Amino acid sequence: MEHITKIPKSSIEPRIKSAPSITRRINLVCGHMYVTVSFNNEKIYEVFINMGKTGQCLASCLNGLAVVLSLAIRSGVDPNLFIAYLEDIKCPSVSIDDGVTYFSCVDAVAKFMKEAQVLIKEEKS
Repeated sequence: MEHITKIPKSSIEPRIKSAPSITRRINLVCGHMYVTVSFNNEKIYEVFINMGKTGQCLASCLNGLAVVLSLAIRSGVDPNLFIAYLEDIKCPSVSIDDGVTYFSCVDAVAKFMKEAQVLIKEEKS
């Protein structure tokens, strides 16, 4: 088996004490999902995902996704790369909330990351 190393901590932007953020509650078939996108210098800095009262398996998978997104973004990966790959991923349960169609939890995270980038730019202007 190939040896896998961790990302060197020196290549990950250190966490800041506080950052502005936007949180959205998204109503999905599998429950309420809360997505928080934090910003640093008007760019996505971290992503946090919390499922309401759904099962631990889904919650832990989404938590893992948030950790990977945050570490990669803080390591210099463009958030738009994740948005492009995650948006429109489908599961059997399609949800519509406030007129927006979400094909999966992952699709909802990507769509909110995209929306949050627009909202933070509008807020600054």
